[in-house]
Amino acid sequence: MNKTFNIYCDESCHLENDRKDFMLLGSMISAYNQAKSHSLQINEIKKRHNFYAEIKWSKVSQSKLPFYSELIDYFFVADLKFRAIGVEKSKINNSAFSQTYDDFYYKMYYQLLNHKIDSRYSYNVYLEGVFDRDITNNRNFNFRHKQINPTPAEGMDSMERLFIHLTTVISEKSTRKRVFDMARAVRLHWIRHHIEEKKCDNMCIFSVEEPSGIRAYIYDIDERYVIVLEPMRNLKKNEYALLTAYYEHGKDKERNKVMKKYKRRLPEVV
Repeated sequence: MNKTFNIYCDESCHLENDRKDFMLLGSMISAYNQAKSHSLQINEIKKRHNFYAEIKWSKVSQSKLPFYSELIDYFFVADLKFRAIGVEKSKINNSAFSQTYDDFYYKMYYQLLNHKIDSRYSYNVYLEGVFDRDITNNRNFNFRHKQINPTPAEGMDSMERLFIHLTTVISEKSTRKRVFDMARAVRLHWIRHHIEEKKCDNMCIFSVEEPSGIRAYIYDIDERYVIVLEPMRNLKKNEYALLTAYYEHGKDKERNKVMKKYKRRLPEVV
């Protein structure tokens, strides 16, 4: 029987110019079928201690020490695994490897995850640190001066829904079941790079009328990477909804769907 595990990733002091001496990347691994139980148990611990703030080690105080102590005790009795990588930033030598700081950052993420992957099992990797940095906590997340927001969703946090959408793909059309997609997840950091138009060559940026409405496309021809935006309806006219972002491969690549849309583009980006 094929086992599935969830890997939850986060980071601290990882920005290049944040004046911190060390960067830390961490991961927590839980069996997929135990993840909900762990969440319920932790919520019960929070209730017992009347704790409703964000769990954050920099916020530990004498009054909250019993809560954090019980949380640590739970970790050691639960079937959870933890791995972390610490890097002394002053010793990073990007020029020696002809790489950028971002290249180094994602190499470290590879090292964080690679040693915990067993080819016999399946994994859902949640790269929430990248998502929070580039989208959730990015006050300047806009395209050509128009604010970008997640698509509103009933019964689910909009940001959570967007994160899931950007790191998974539909595996069963009938049930709309989604599974982790490595091709999308490893390119999560490409969204901000392209939204901010850091790459100018071989880019197609256009709007097109589709059956469901107008869509704006940001298409990297070299990397076959697509970002789709929708002008927000019934809200401020200077906002977009981020619908999706994905790497073109397989049937999508063969059909060349985006370039076909480009041929019937509108006169200007809407």
